[in-house]
Amino acid sequence: MQDLVVCVGESCHLNGAEIVVKNFQDLIARNQLHGRVSLKGSFCIGECCESNQVSVRFGDRVFAVNPEDCAAAFSSQVLSTLEPAEEA
Repeated sequence: MQDLVVCVGESCHLNGAEIVVKNFQDLIARNQLHGRVSLKGSFCIGECCESNQVSVRFGDRVFAVNPEDCAAAFSSQVLSTLEPAEEA
């Protein structure tokens, strides 16, 4: 299982972290990734954004996202790096 960590510290909270978390919850469910991706919050992930965005870490990569860009960021930063699910 890989952690998708959203910063919920003061600056990121003001930039829409709550919406980002909700959007990522929906995207994890829509893509049936429960058991493969774990969504977590952190008060600081050590990579503050200067561009009024929310800091997010997936694996060893940190990226910034706006609430309205969650789907594109999820696709490029999460889905594109996951190995295909094993067939049952």
